[in-house]
Amino acid sequence: MKFKPLHIFVALVFAGVACLSMTQIQSRSITSLADNTAIQWTDIETAMERSKKDGKPVFVDVYTDWCGWCKVMDKNTFSNAEIIEYVNKNYHAVKLNAEKNEVLTFGGQNMSPAQLSRDVFKVRGYPTIVFIHKQNINPVPGYQDATAFKALLVEKAAQ
Repeated sequence: MKFKPLHIFVALVFAGVACLSMTQIQSRSITSLADNTAIQWTDIETAMERSKKDGKPVFVDVYTDWCGWCKVMDKNTFSNAEIIEYVNKNYHAVKLNAEKNEVLTFGGQNMSPAQLSRDVFKVRGYPTIVFIHKQNINPVPGYQDATAFKALLVEKAAQ
């Protein structure tokens, strides 16, 4: 099959539109972090360092790529304006994919996200939100809608 100039032109136009769309999506993500319209997620090491300095608790969203309820929680709970505002003001937030193969440092030990979630956080299902405050680690398993999650955030921040 020979490619005609028209086919090549159409392919280049589609590729250009796709690249432009991805650039716009990325710039919106950066903007949303700057203007407080998204939870300001960080990694576990940074969150723990910041928590030591300012005393704010840490919450860790432990998830997997295949977890349907994790995706629902991302869409419905973590995108809620009231949740975003409360979390960004009162917590250091971490997303932890329990199936990644990277090496993390937690409590002075190197481990994988799977080891951290299973052995330290005692995660047995997904999603699980792990609250860390003043050396206490408290996993809360299961999907939380925005209303239930807000109440949980307020309760855990007060402890």
